[in-house]
Amino acid sequence: MDIVSERALFARKIQSLYKKAQEISTLCDVKVAIVIFKNGENTPIVWPSQAVAEEIARTFRNTDEVQKIKKLVKHENYLLEKLQDRAENFRKKTEEIEMELLFNQLVEGKNINELDARQIKGLKKLFVIKKAKVAERKKQLNKEKQLNEDNEKNEDVQPSLEAMATNQDFGLGVESGTSSGPQEAGKDNDAEEENDD
Repeated sequence: MDIVSERALFARKIQSLYKKAQEISTLCDVKVAIVIFKNGENTPIVWPSQAVAEEIARTFRNTDEVQKIKKLVKHENYLLEKLQDRAENFRKKTEEIEMELLFNQLVEGKNINELDARQIKGLKKLFVIKKAKVAERKKQLNKEKQLNEDNEKNEDVQPSLEAMATNQDFGLGVESGTSSGPQEAGKDNDAEEENDD
């Protein structure tokens, strides 16, 4: 690799490192500083600034040794813990797949007496999980059914309300056979007087 490519790669990696340090500082609410010494250079590269880096280093140096050891995380231990977590997750996933296969074999007619204690214990866990899933699905289906029934009731009620609205005038009109408005005052009295004569 030539010098120009090497410098360009170094610049990209440094920017990526600064970005990661900023994320850690923000997300974890911790103080972070980076000090990088390049070969052949006396002045280090410091992030975010030399004053901040010196303050963090001073705080660290003044911290009690017991506290330092308590909070110290060695890279080897961190990697070992990560590997153990991954191995445990892999083991659990493998066991789940094995129990699913055993469950299917039992459904197809395999004798349960052929299973050992570990397999029976695993199947018991699987049954509990499947039972919970079935109960959840049943609850969801009942909820959907109830919503559909409510929608159908609303659809049945709507036409009957419209029919009632067309059959009744609600005081705005009068049923057939009666006059369509108020009578003028005195007309009934005139008709009665004529009948009397």
